[in-house]
Amino acid sequence: MQSAKKYNHINEIDTIRGVFILLMVAFHLVYIEQQYPYCKQIVYAFHMPSFLLISGYLMSIHKGIRHFTRTILLYALPYFLIESAYIAAASLVPIHEHIKVLTIEVFTKTLFTHPIGPYWYLLSLIIFGTTYFCIFSINRLSTLSRIILCGIIIHIISKHITSCSLHNGLFFFCGVILRQTKIPFQHFFQPSILSPLALLLIATNQPNLRYGTIAQLLIAYLSISTTLLLIKTCRPPLNRKINFIGRNTLPIFLFSPIFTFACKAFTSYFLFDPTGILYLALSLTLCTAGSLFIAHILDTTHLSVIFFANPFFKPSRKQDN
Repeated sequence: MQSAKKYNHINEIDTIRGVFILLMVAFHLVYIEQQYPYCKQIVYAFHMPSFLLISGYLMSIHKGIRHFTRTILLYALPYFLIESAYIAAASLVPIHEHIKVLTIEVFTKTLFTHPIGPYWYLLSLIIFGTTYFCIFSINRLSTLSRIILCGIIIHIISKHITSCSLHNGLFFFCGVILRQTKIPFQHFFQPSILSPLALLLIATNQPNLRYGTIAQLLIAYLSISTTLLLIKTCRPPLNRKINFIGRNTLPIFLFSPIFTFACKAFTSYFLFDPTGILYLALSLTLCTAGSLFIAHILDTTHLSVIFFANPFFKPSRKQDN
């Protein structure tokens, strides 16, 4: 997903996505969520907003409608397939978002306007990306006018589609603005030894964790900066593994709920560890490896191309210079 000007691959983005997708999986584990509720609030304050920002930055709109349509299909096919399955499962399994009576009306409303589970993110990308493409095709408007018009449209849409809230649109279009300024991502987001301290000071004040605040923008920036700082202390083999995960976040995002639900089955075997760290290590490994294994099987059988319009695994690319 790159614009008409050739942008080389950015390893820093893989690093951020790799760390943040692991945090997402960790706090989708009910046991860990219950053990560390405040940590969950902190992670939720930045991990999906940061993904939206990165998606806005990477969204391609300058290669013509055919290329853009293909990009949107890469989101739409997984969304409608997996979200439909999730809705059906929610009517059968007593999960947090359990649907008591599944009717055609309930199914349609949930799928198109009130998605459940983590897949709201894909619907947001479809709508935000389409808005971005259509508005930025109006060449006679200035960049600022187009950004404002996008905001007005998102405000209207947010009244009807829960996943397309104004604050979610804000993060997506922050990424758009960063791309439009031509500032390289790795120049704007840099590691700093003071970032962890600043992040700690802001995040320990609970009102700052609310969505749609200036504090949340700061938390997202500082969390990215802190991640880039911490990853510098890791050895190259670990960095390569994290970057591999970062290049392949889609299958983990799509399939990890299967494994986070399955991990409930052995929670009782880890009650001897009050920290939950052993349970987290095993569950996170199972969820990540299991999701990537499913993606591998789908790629091997070519089902990923049929159902998801694209193979999951991409070859590694060189870092941007």
